[in-house]
Amino acid sequence: FQTPVLVSVFSGAIFGIPAAWGLSLCIPIDRFVRPEPASAVAGLIAVGAIAFAGQSFLNLGLQRGKAASTSIMPSLEIVFAFIWQTMGLTGGEPDRLRAS
Repeated sequence: FQTPVLVSVFSGAIFGIPAAWGLSLCIPIDRFVRPEPASAVAGLIAVGAIAFAGQSFLNLGLQRGKAASTSIMPSLEIVFAFIWQTMGLTGGEPDRLRAS
């Protein structure tokens, strides 16, 4: 027996606690430096908004598509990341063991 509230609280604890812990490790309070140029801040906000929109569209597509054809979509991300790296758009050499 699961209610929507219980599921929300459980998933919030599962994802929220590790996220807060990771954030505390990545951004020490005494060493945080705010990006100086306004274009850097705008770029960070734009990347976040585009990533959120992309994930939302992926979720909608997975919900509306047939299971047989949409089950491969998350796996294609690895292939496209390798192609992106091979094209030289990341500034690094292609490597089969990492995607960035």
